Amino acid sequence: MTLSNRVGDLEIKDQTSPNNIVRCLHQLFETQADRCPSAPAIDNSLGAMQRECGGISTYGEVEAKSNQLAHYLLRRGAICGARVGLLIPRSPELYIAILAILKAGGAYVPLDPEYPADRIAYILSDCGIETILTIEDLAWEKAIGVVNVICVDTQAGEIALESTTRLDRHLVDTTKRDLSYVIYTSGSTGRPKGVEIEHRSSTNYIQVVNESVYQIQPDDRVYQGFSIAFDASVEEVWCTFAAGATLVVGSVEQTRSGADLALFLTTGRVTVLSCVPTLLAMMEVEVPTIRLLILGGEQCPQELVARWCNPQRRVLNTYGPTEATVVSTYQECQPERPITIGKPLPTYYVYILDENLQLCPTGVEGEIHIGGICLARGYVGRPDLTAEKFICLEDNKSLEIIPNRLYKTGDLGSWTPDGEILFLGRIDGQVKLRGFRIELSEIESVLMQCVGVSGAVVAVKKVAQIERLIGYVVSKKNPAELDLGKIFDVLRSRLPAYMVPTSLEVLTSLPTLPSGKVDRKSLPEPQNIGVNFQGNNGRKPTNEIETKIAIVWAEILGIIDPSIDADFFQELGGHSLLAAMAVSKLRSQPQFQDLAVLDLYQHPTIARLSAELIVRWQHLARISGGETTQNRLEYPISKPRSISNLWATIGIYCLYFIHGLPIVFPYYIFDTLQDDGWDEYVALGISGIALISVYPISLCISIALKWLVIGKYKSGSYPLWSSYYWRFWFVRQIHGLISLDPLAGSPLLNIYYRLLGAKIGRDVYLGGIEIIAADLVTIGSNTSINDGASLVGYEVVNGRLEIGRVQIGRDCFVGTSTMSGLNTRLEDRARLGDLSYLSNNLTIPAGEKWIGSPARLDPNFERDNSELAPIRQCSVLLKFGYLVGAMLVWAVPFIAAVPGFLLGSIPLF
Repeated sequence: MTLSNRVGDLEIKDQTSPNNIVRCLHQLFETQADRCPSAPAIDNSLGAMQRECGGISTYGEVEAKSNQLAHYLLRRGAICGARVGLLIPRSPELYIAILAILKAGGAYVPLDPEYPADRIAYILSDCGIETILTIEDLAWEKAIGVVNVICVDTQAGEIALESTTRLDRHLVDTTKRDLSYVIYTSGSTGRPKGVEIEHRSSTNYIQVVNESVYQIQPDDRVYQGFSIAFDASVEEVWCTFAAGATLVVGSVEQTRSGADLALFLTTGRVTVLSCVPTLLAMMEVEVPTIRLLILGGEQCPQELVARWCNPQRRVLNTYGPTEATVVSTYQECQPERPITIGKPLPTYYVYILDENLQLCPTGVEGEIHIGGICLARGYVGRPDLTAEKFICLEDNKSLEIIPNRLYKTGDLGSWTPDGEILFLGRIDGQVKLRGFRIELSEIESVLMQCVGVSGAVVAVKKVAQIERLIGYVVSKKNPAELDLGKIFDVLRSRLPAYMVPTSLEVLTSLPTLPSGKVDRKSLPEPQNIGVNFQGNNGRKPTNEIETKIAIVWAEILGIIDPSIDADFFQELGGHSLLAAMAVSKLRSQPQFQDLAVLDLYQHPTIARLSAELIVRWQHLARISGGETTQNRLEYPISKPRSISNLWATIGIYCLYFIHGLPIVFPYYIFDTLQDDGWDEYVALGISGIALISVYPISLCISIALKWLVIGKYKSGSYPLWSSYYWRFWFVRQIHGLISLDPLAGSPLLNIYYRLLGAKIGRDVYLGGIEIIAADLVTIGSNTSINDGASLVGYEVVNGRLEIGRVQIGRDCFVGTSTMSGLNTRLEDRARLGDLSYLSNNLTIPAGEKWIGSPARLDPNFERDNSELAPIRQCSVLLKFGYLVGAMLVWAVPFIAAVPGFLLGSIPLF
């Protein structure tokens, strides 16, 4: 049975240019660069690595930079057809480097910077890599033994001197049968194996899946969260570039936390998200911008689909091995439908065969085989394994099995009556965990090479509702003499973090079946999580904060009494998803509400995390008069009193009157003058002047009402629904009615906020910012605050209206769409990066840059002690010009209606 349509080796044409045959992966990008050079290609404005590429890079900019790097590669000795290593952190340079390698005629071999040095060294040697693109920090540490090392950061000046034009096609004649990339996956021999994917396979996949399934559009914003060394990143990157859409780059920290990721996706207006179900399950907050959700990498729970499906969003469950180019089958998920891996993509052939390579009927279990143009060339340097996994059916006479070359996936499945495939697990020892394909035998092979180990087996066990890798070892001599700490050191030096077992269990012997094989089902439940690891001395919590953290860790990790000195990741078996769960659970307690996942990575033991929080709270207490997050009282919310309701009702009618003033006042002037016998056009002119005057009058009214109703804002805590809260609400609504957009970026906005009580120094630039408690806001001279910054100075929490100070020093910078909490401070020359949130009671020291939500010190920022160039002063005459311009901008919508008004007022007969 097959549900695919035959395309085979037919050339796939670029739809935007019918005469242009798209043979290579990078040509998909080049087509869009020619079509829309000014469109955004990469948005790194929210990411951690920005370097010289800045926040947003257009298709034209990326095209030019990748052409320069391609020229530089050839000049530095890169050979057409060679495999080129890629060891660059997630940043715009990473994607530019991928394009440059392909443009220069090479195949890129992605390496995750978090891989241990031993694994990277093996891949570089196994793949025969002589040229690697990296950065200086990683080059010294992990690019060992490579002849031609190119650091895109330190050699950026040389690269920038190269031509921005594309390489001559005659100089680099890449064909569809050349390699586009090589991705290394877990191998059964104890070492990873490289999968070789040709241009024809990758290009076919991208165009087929985009046109027939995903239908990504130029206005889509696609999240890039998978490691570049994982083949799901091919889908994220190239589906985006082929459609002319925008790739939204997330930092490593953001990809590790469900809570932080949800905020990142919403802030970044991401419309297409591809992720593993485990990560999606961590996101408890809805992301309304997502219209296409692509799940894959592991089995998808039915309840997860039910939670995320809605009429405005498509949810897809996908399946596919790296050897068949990313995704082979897909299902359109519906809450009421059983979850399957769906049907094959067009041009893909999927069969379920028995041991004799005969087709299995509906409902009968068999091994999933895949065929078509999608198949990999094979494995690097492994002809034996290639022949074993990629079978040729030379003598096949069946008309039902069309391709003569199939890939044996090792996955079990069966056809459902409606023509979809039900996934039934693995045949061999391979597992999928958190989206990673893991050969258990590779881990077992490394364990067997450790000193004192005579037998080893690895299994997946569910601990605290989370599936984890558990290693079981048998000692050659006395089990008590087995050094588990040294064994873990070996594992971490040879394997990536996701392949290191959570715990090691020491057995006297391995349980076996009558056949002599290991009986994995009889392996005992793990007992040693967090026990007997190097550095764990069994210390118990010594204070209340340590006790609360220990309780959450014990629940999340499935550990009894974890030591306060045990490392969450290295010794207790934690990983990114468990870290996100732990932080999320701690945040539910008031004293931990400002805790971030990054805090756990920086302070991975209970003792260190507790000490960091105590120091942080003590600092908050000093600058907030003794009140800290941990001792803040919970107040009951008071009920609205009748008098408050009455004043609120009166206030609403006042607001309604002010809202109608721009229309009623000019019309009243016109009608009165016309009744008094004035010429119609003169009356219209005077009413027009009145219309333009409404805006400054409204600004004056908002200033006057602020001082009459609220007076001067004072820092403090006020009961909800009290008379003070009502006055605060009324003034805030008044300010909300008066649009400040016409004043944004002009010196008039500074004057307006000064009249409201804000202390604003000379030569301050204010974009479209928001200030409510103006009396408590201080901004030093020569400071720039960009559009969307919020310095409101208040929050409503625990039944109280909390009002606090916001202080910004001289020569500071506050980025776009930032928010400062209560009692926050930026010292002189401090910087708060775009889309960041400075939590309550925090201070950014002088010369430092903080980023993120919550904001933390940017590790890539170098302290700047120099002063900014002074902003040119604005004359009184120029300020008057700004006022006239603001009045006209405000009145444009009303003035636009004048012609219609005249036509309706002047009689035709």
